[in-house]
Amino acid sequence: MVASERRLVHTQFVPAGYWSPCAPLVYRLVKLDPRVHRGQSLIHLACSPETSTVGRFVICTFPNVNVLSLLFELGADANCADVDGQRPIGHVLAQRRLKSSEHASLVHTLVKCGAHLDATNRNSLTILYKRFHHVLLESRVQILDHVTLACHAARVANHYGLTASNPSVQAYLPNNLLFFLQMHQ
Repeated sequence: MVASERRLVHTQFVPAGYWSPCAPLVYRLVKLDPRVHRGQSLIHLACSPETSTVGRFVICTFPNVNVLSLLFELGADANCADVDGQRPIGHVLAQRRLKSSEHASLVHTLVKCGAHLDATNRNSLTILYKRFHHVLLESRVQILDHVTLACHAARVANHYGLTASNPSVQAYLPNNLLFFLQMHQ
């Protein structure tokens, strides 16, 4: 059905100029930001091979780059964290069952859609850590294009004690800057 008054949604599933009847439902789901076990978001689930199985039955194959792209196109946050502070990019790197090419394609999609390369995980590691260098090389992500001056400034601020957990810093900075500092600790 050609859309005139409805919002056009163009993804790999929907040809340009057409309206997808499922897009509003997925959009509402993204806006609800549901969380599952351990506070994992829809993005965490789309990056996880464990999502594919419900009991003994395989529903579809995950991780799925197309599902990730659809979620990002409809407004999902690439830097969301679960209750352990694990971000989707760290969640991907922690998956042992994925092939190197799957790691690379997921990292490329996450970074392309706004995930910070220098965001720390629960162990204060980033994808820029030496152990993950091969994933960066294979994903062909240009580091200098994605690590901004704001990211470097947040690292310097954290280094000199201006952390998001500091009460005097919390009194002066808005929540979005506190979140940004915490993401780069």
